[in-house]
Amino acid sequence: MFRDGGIEVIDIDGSNHRLLFDDSGYGAFHPAWSPDGRRIVFTVGTFVDSFPPLGLWVINADGSDARRIGLYDAELPVWSPDSSEIAFVTTSGGIDVSNADGSGRRSRVAGPAVWVDWTPDGRLIFTKSQSRDWYGPGQRIFISDGGAERQLIPDAAAPARSTYSDRHPAWRR
Repeated sequence: MFRDGGIEVIDIDGSNHRLLFDDSGYGAFHPAWSPDGRRIVFTVGTFVDSFPPLGLWVINADGSDARRIGLYDAELPVWSPDSSEIAFVTTSGGIDVSNADGSGRRSRVAGPAVWVDWTPDGRLIFTKSQSRDWYGPGQRIFISDGGAERQLIPDAAAPARSTYSDRHPAWRR
């Protein structure tokens, strides 16, 4: 759960509410659980005073061992299906992947990209846009295994209106 400035979790029945990470005034955004449920990755920074963000952080699900893993130009992080890697949108608009500890960073998709997720078999599903505007028209969903990108909904199948976009892909778990 995201709260104004930190990361909190709560049980589905509303009980056991606890603060995992206090942002110390910067802001913690876009938390994502690892598939094994043991860790959470998130962006720390502010939209006002520190753009690009202050980096990606990882914390254990019990709130222990909060640590910055670097990646100072990263946002919207998501875990790979086996929890060994993290994909993220860069502030310049591409999509990079790193090992879960922040090492081994490599570029996977040239931008402009505005959203990313993993498929269960380890491919990336993502939204590319004609601009960095998250909600602007012309966004299209693609999939890639690290090689060629493939648009999932062909332009010919999309509604014929100038405001049409595909947005925020997520693979069924």
